[in-house]
Amino acid sequence: MSETFPRLLVATEFAPASPGGGLVLIRQMLRGWPTDKIFWWSCHAGRAGMEGQAVAGHFVAPSSSKLYPNRRFAPTRAWLMEKFWSPRAAAHLQRTLRECQPDVVWAIPQNWSIPPLAKGLIGGDIPFHVSLHDYPDLGNVVKRIGAGAAGQLAVKADALYARANSRDAICRPMLDDLEQRLGVGGALCRVGVEADDMVFLERKQPEGAAEICIAFAGTIIAESAFEVFVKALNGIRARLPRAVRLEFFGAHTQAQRSWFDAGWMRERRNLPDADFRAALRECAWGAAPVSFANEDPRYDRFSFPAKVTSYFAAGLPVIALGHPASSLIELARRYDFGVCSTATDLETLQSELLAGLSQPTPWAKYADEVRRCVRSEFNAHEMRAALQESFRRAAATHSSRA
Repeated sequence: MSETFPRLLVATEFAPASPGGGLVLIRQMLRGWPTDKIFWWSCHAGRAGMEGQAVAGHFVAPSSSKLYPNRRFAPTRAWLMEKFWSPRAAAHLQRTLRECQPDVVWAIPQNWSIPPLAKGLIGGDIPFHVSLHDYPDLGNVVKRIGAGAAGQLAVKADALYARANSRDAICRPMLDDLEQRLGVGGALCRVGVEADDMVFLERKQPEGAAEICIAFAGTIIAESAFEVFVKALNGIRARLPRAVRLEFFGAHTQAQRSWFDAGWMRERRNLPDADFRAALRECAWGAAPVSFANEDPRYDRFSFPAKVTSYFAAGLPVIALGHPASSLIELARRYDFGVCSTATDLETLQSELLAGLSQPTPWAKYADEVRRCVRSEFNAHEMRAALQESFRRAAATHSSRA
């Protein structure tokens, strides 16, 4: 084993070349780790031609695409997955461990990767670190596979987290919940702001603008909340001191939505990283509406919108809208980094947005709190160093036992 960079096996549902925020976080946290020391086990093969994490070897569990539960025959499919596919996948993971001989495993439990991870890692000889990005019994998962199957996945994810040599989670409310329920602590690890963007934040000066440009990055998850946000904005446009423009960045088009208005909205779609960062820096605000209704508390309270990191890195105050129990609002109440509203009636929301967006130079008002929040909660260098040190400590323990 190299003490500086032990052999690492990343084990999760998705492939090293696949869409989604999970891979973005992994790539950021593995920056500087030699490719020849990174191996990958997953339930899916990934997408050909898509940029991802470079690895020395990728091991793919037996295909489960025909059995994956959905709303059609979900209980039967879940039973078949548990009884037939999961044991095969666990055996495949154990063969991978023997073949790859990692010094440490980085397990990211998601969906149907959880049963084979639990069977293959708990009680085994190889130390493992667990990162929880979402709870496996979110509302959309329950609808897709049923409450019973989702509940079993949650139990096994808890067991993985509790039995790991080290662990982390995506937001502080999730860390607090896990520690209260399982009696073990963990570190905060999420997509963070890199050093060059932190330098930009420290140097950025307030500037006036001819327009109030609001960015929205990524996928609209809380559909109803976003529609309320658009309706509220549309209702105050004439009362704002400058014209407002809403810009969309991401893979999905919004032009066919009933609320889309090309008169004051524009789609920028997917841009290369450097172009995306430059375009965000030209905006004045970043929008992050989450659910007002808290209809899926396991998601709203214990997940965190990665787009907020992109806004902070670009030096944007954030428009945080949602239920009081959501992780986003919890953070916005600890740091005054923009407009924060939990209002469920349109008139109140419009009043709060009008007051916030009427500021001539929002960066002048919110810069200090954005910087404070980034230093404390989104420091990519510190989170990466802590995670990589966890890998090294676990690997050293394994080496000493051997």
